[in-house]
Amino acid sequence: MLLPTLALVLIHALPPGVAELARRLAARPAFECDFVQERSLAGLRNPLKSSGTFRLEPGQRASWIQLKPVPQTILLRRDGMELLRPDGTSQKLSASAPVAGEIARALYAMTQGDLQGLAGTFEVEWVRRKDDDWALRLSPKGIARNAFREIVLSGAADLGAISLLDGQGLPTRIVFTSPRPLGKAP
Repeated sequence: MLLPTLALVLIHALPPGVAELARRLAARPAFECDFVQERSLAGLRNPLKSSGTFRLEPGQRASWIQLKPVPQTILLRRDGMELLRPDGTSQKLSASAPVAGEIARALYAMTQGDLQGLAGTFEVEWVRRKDDDWALRLSPKGIARNAFREIVLSGAADLGAISLLDGQGLPTRIVFTSPRPLGKAP
């Protein structure tokens, strides 16, 4: 996928490692991978564990398909987030709350490799790079600070993990494995 000229100009304004990563992520074809998430919640001794499949269709949408413990799908599109339940009902998650809308736009930008788009909501900092390993720290600006303290993206050839601290300082860790072309069995 070719980036528009304006996007190329904006990417060059990013630090060198971040600009290279943005180009690489923006050029990837549609794919899916498995995920495991551990999320700490206030009042629970052990983290809540979930797992499923993450699907990315560049320029269109990302699908977060949770299979365990409760089946549900979250669609991330340029216009926001939508929760799809197994019974066929759905709910727009970002239509009424400004924070949810801001987070939906940032998550969409993240899934699309649009690191310049993230710069509107987060300070983007290149944390490390050695060999092919990389990490970025996203520090929220504005109303996004109510939802997150920080997000760290890390990986090698592609995104491998997301570690975040929510607005209360509770951690969540998501690990992605088994990347494959969209629709291929692992």
